[in-house]
Amino acid sequence: MNATAVQDRSALAPPAESSSGANASPPNLKMTEKVKVTFQLPRADLELLQAIAAEDAVSVTEALRRAIRTEVMLRKQFEEGFRLVLVSADKKTQRELVRW
Repeated sequence: MNATAVQDRSALAPPAESSSGANASPPNLKMTEKVKVTFQLPRADLELLQAIAAEDAVSVTEALRRAIRTEVMLRKQFEEGFRLVLVSADKKTQRELVRW
């Protein structure tokens, strides 16, 4: 990660189980266990995922895993009241990511 990335690495950890079960991991499923799944995506989304994987020189599965973990981390940050502000390289423009 570069200097502008999230400094609190605990934000990248998988979500802890809550009493309500929200964000809870399935029972008896360890992070290292792998489960084969089948799902459908629009072709355009698959092509985007494949492009990300190629750019990062990783498998499509790894690209998907990273996307999921990024989403989990962002949700946690928003739930904790943080905002995500993008700043241009010249620092003249800022954009705030707003959750839908």
